[in-house]
Amino acid sequence: MKLNRRTNAGLSIATTKDNTTTTSTAAGGIRAQSETSSCAITVVGNGGNGLYLHNGARFTTFTAIAGDDDEDNWDNQNGVVIEGPTTSHNEVGNADVRFRIPEADEYPGNKQNGIVIQDGAHHNKVYGAYGNAQYGVVLRGGAHDNTVHFEIRENRQHGVLVEDAHENMIGALVSDNGGDGIRIGAQAANTIILGDLRIYDNGANGIAVLGTGTVIRGSYGLQIGQTSQYASLPNQGFGIFVDGATDTTITSVEVGRNEAGGIRVQNVNRPAAAAAADPLITISNVHVGYEKIYPDGKPSYYLGIDGLPGEGVDFENCTDVRYAAHVYGHQVGLHIGGRAPALPPPASTSAAAA
Repeated sequence: MKLNRRTNAGLSIATTKDNTTTTSTAAGGIRAQSETSSCAITVVGNGGNGLYLHNGARFTTFTAIAGDDDEDNWDNQNGVVIEGPTTSHNEVGNADVRFRIPEADEYPGNKQNGIVIQDGAHHNKVYGAYGNAQYGVVLRGGAHDNTVHFEIRENRQHGVLVEDAHENMIGALVSDNGGDGIRIGAQAANTIILGDLRIYDNGANGIAVLGTGTVIRGSYGLQIGQTSQYASLPNQGFGIFVDGATDTTITSVEVGRNEAGGIRVQNVNRPAAAAAADPLITISNVHVGYEKIYPDGKPSYYLGIDGLPGEGVDFENCTDVRYAAHVYGHQVGLHIGGRAPALPPPASTSAAAA
């Protein structure tokens, strides 16, 4: 199915009373069962959204077909909007589908965002968004339990923006965006950034965390500021930047070259009268200033990077932070300013006290 340029809307899907799905275009509509639909589409040059799933659209899978001039999904206001608390379990794109700007500069990307999931939409999966005028992927308005995969790159602002949303998972390569690679806003909660992925060459921070309960966890290697072994493409800010976000966990992450420094945590503390509990920030099994090398047929190992700028790990105005990190190659390895974090005592001190 190909939807021509300059129509008012691209593809709109909503569940009807008889539990079927109405698919509307400027030329007319098609009907399909909402829980079994699978469509191959090209949506280009629409005045509104390219693909709009709302009002109970469920269990629908969309791919794309190659069109003239390599058109996929572009020159719309937003490439995809998934909206509403009854809109769920849809899958948009796969490893071969990207909502993107074509190679030829004469064609614009989407005028706003690549993919927007909002207003309580849940359990949807999206794959890839790049070349858009604002953000690659936006999760907001109570969107929850959604998953972002594949590549998010070359968007003019942030690659992924999570605002008022919770329990969403991001497992994508994120690169070459104008702002942060991934930005977790102050109203977001319990976001998981997970997997063997790379975040590099973004215009600000690799990952910026302002929302509570964020987990950044690698599997075989979550690399920030590195494309692959022996190749560093730094983010222009910090590799990871945490500001006021409590209950944050960072583990099994490799932070390579980033222009402002490796990891910066600031303004994370509990009121003096509050009872001590779990740490507000936990950093463990993190290598800062290293790249991971995978020689053929041999075990992997870490190689330090010389001459890195800034601090490897920097705490400013923090309390109740616990960390275990290997830091190499920065101007300052560990910097603590303002209110010092609560560090665990060395083993010798504990033994003497006993």
